[in-house]
Amino acid sequence: LVDRFAPAPAMTSTMAGEGEGETSTEAAAATVIDHLFLSRQTSILDMIRSILPSNPPSQEAFRKCGGFETLVRLLFRIEGIITFCPPDADGDEVEQNSKEEGKVSESEKVREATMKLLESVFALLSMSTDPNARNLKQLGDLNTPPFAMLTEDDQAIANSGASSPAAYMPPSTINLLYLRNYGFYIEFANAVAGVGILSDIANARTVMNLALELIHPKLCLTESGGSAKRSSGADKNPGENVLSIRNADAARLVLGLATRLPPGSDPHRTLAKNAFDELLRLCANDMAGSSLARLAGSGLCSSLTSRAEFALMLEDRTHFLYSRFVLLLRRIAAFSMTYNDFVS
Repeated sequence: LVDRFAPAPAMTSTMAGEGEGETSTEAAAATVIDHLFLSRQTSILDMIRSILPSNPPSQEAFRKCGGFETLVRLLFRIEGIITFCPPDADGDEVEQNSKEEGKVSESEKVREATMKLLESVFALLSMSTDPNARNLKQLGDLNTPPFAMLTEDDQAIANSGASSPAAYMPPSTINLLYLRNYGFYIEFANAVAGVGILSDIANARTVMNLALELIHPKLCLTESGGSAKRSSGADKNPGENVLSIRNADAARLVLGLATRLPPGSDPHRTLAKNAFDELLRLCANDMAGSSLARLAGSGLCSSLTSRAEFALMLEDRTHFLYSRFVLLLRRIAAFSMTYNDFVS
């Protein structure tokens, strides 16, 4: 249903002026997606999300039926929807009058619908990998599976339901392994960035907070640029009260989004640095028995040295996040490193 309710792929404009020097970007800009398409998809995702927490078989069915792939495909189908979202035909003056009259422009409706769709996608990811993520009273140790816990044969056996250690894992844990083994977080970061929603700093901060909440629901960045306080008193370190993170693999998504924010904007650069600093604080020495062990055990070191993921960031000394990537690699590798990581 999500696919059938999806808007048609962007096609070359047939408006007047085509063939008269109109570029492909201009043609794409002429294609507008109705915000009702996005609202329909959001409703379907919300319905599925309501089922997953209390129904473990549905978590397994979501993976086997290609649910995660559908989420990425859904975002790629609306690639550039914000970038190419044209202004209203009558210009800024009419848009200003609409605001004064309490009306919302069509482009603003598309932006709001896109943001709600992203929130539903992130919530669905959370529910399919950690059903109790939003229950702060029962937040415990999720025990993110260690890196390379399953071989490919074990994964196949787990999917077939045969007898194996993996077959006794909860479906949500197997979902975590599935997302890691197939490089979901990097592709998902590409899809989110392609939508164009990150161009607005307020929306970019919201998306980054959604990614941080996958790691732990209490991780949050404020508008002032720092981290939100997690309890009353003198909380000086943002990661101080986050002792057991929920999904260590989601750190790849945070890193992926940080490297895909618009680099020419100072607010976006600050947001990327602040989000990165959240991860660095979780990797501090005093976190060796909790979050640092979890992040190192999730194979983050391999991602940092993989050319398919973040190795290029360690070669570009001019990038504003270079020093942070090096520091993160030092902290992770100093705690735990495989032979392959050392060679990389």
